[in-house]
Amino acid sequence: MKLRDWGIDNWVGLTRLIIKNRSTHIFLLGSEKDCAWYDLYLDSLTNEERNWVIVISGWTQIQDLPYVLTELVSALVCINSSLMHIAVASGCPTLAIVGGTPAHVILPKSVKVRAIEDPALEWYNPYADIPLRFTRLKEISPETVYAELEKLLEAQELLK
Repeated sequence: MKLRDWGIDNWVGLTRLIIKNRSTHIFLLGSEKDCAWYDLYLDSLTNEERNWVIVISGWTQIQDLPYVLTELVSALVCINSSLMHIAVASGCPTLAIVGGTPAHVILPKSVKVRAIEDPALEWYNPYADIPLRFTRLKEISPETVYAELEKLLEAQELLK
């Protein structure tokens, strides 16, 4: 089990909430190695839902990401990853689903950054000889993530 795996079913649920409530396109970003995961994700969507999803994973280079994140997307929803750090550094509104390390350790305090932490992090101990090796990320519902995404987007509207 990956410490940073939120699960395809949760991503599909979030996708459906975004389409239903926002009627906006969803970009899938990542490297070529993410494409197999995206195939599983896309297979879980209906044909109509797939029309809202744009896969640019494997088509962009790391140096393209700041442009994509600041010019093409309203916000990024992601797990704790290098993409998360690039988005935050680029000023892209970012909602991170964080596992492994608490958000306050890896993310800045900013109106453009929100985080939902793995419930397992209640046992996080920065002084432990053995790091936390289990996750409860999949307990975080798509509805919880969507509600935080709405808060993030509302805050961005207030900044305009």
